Amino acid sequence: MDTDSMFINQTELYETLTKFLTNIKKDGSERRTIDNYKRKADMLEVYWREYQENHRKMCEFAELDHVYFKKGCFDTVEEVYSNIKEIIDKTIKQLLGVSPRRPEAGEAQPSPDIRTKQQLSVSQRRLEAGATQPQPGPAFVNDVTPQRDDFLPSAGGSSKLDELMKKQNLNFKALLRTVSKTQVDKFENHWQFENALRSLDSRWREIDKLHWEIEGENGSEDINYQEQFCEHEETYIELTETINTKM
Repeated sequence: MDTDSMFINQTELYETLTKFLTNIKKDGSERRTIDNYKRKADMLEVYWREYQENHRKMCEFAELDHVYFKKGCFDTVEEVYSNIKEIIDKTIKQLLGVSPRRPEAGEAQPSPDIRTKQQLSVSQRRLEAGATQPQPGPAFVNDVTPQRDDFLPSAGGSSKLDELMKKQNLNFKALLRTVSKTQVDKFENHWQFENALRSLDSRWREIDKLHWEIEGENGSEDINYQEQFCEHEETYIELTETINTKM
């Protein structure tokens, strides 16, 4: 995937997360359930992980004067992600009846999370490196980003595997869209539960079928893919169990 395609993908993810934030702020009390917000948390992490993965590739391959870096896109999206995560975490704690703990007098305040160099803005990296002129992406991230070979197929790599991975990524997105639209708490009739199960099963059959084709092309060696598959499988199983329990 070239840098322009990656930038387009990053823009689409930003729009998705922005819509995510807008919608979650509008959630009424009937949608504020633990199961619903745990699913939202899972979806958020999937989107964020994909954005971070693409960000690493942009750092590796794109020039510093690319609009992605000049506009500080990563920092903007990270702020949206943080806002959504804060709302989700706060809502889940409220639903569980967990009150935030206040530090006692004299107790040291926990230091804020420090982002890794890989997640720092380009301007910060320039200051760290003492750079005064834009340099190609790899020049300022060689010490913190994976090597080029980690993201591109080897000379003898399988183009078929690349195509299968692209299709599976679309399948994952389709599953997440179906999950996000499955509002179990709003179902009133038996047929609604049955339709939801059929939709989920249909999405998962496509993923499972393609998964074994990917395995046949040595896809088991791709750790990132395997982690994504397992997470989506868990999401599918949990939602299916929830629907069956409420039927």
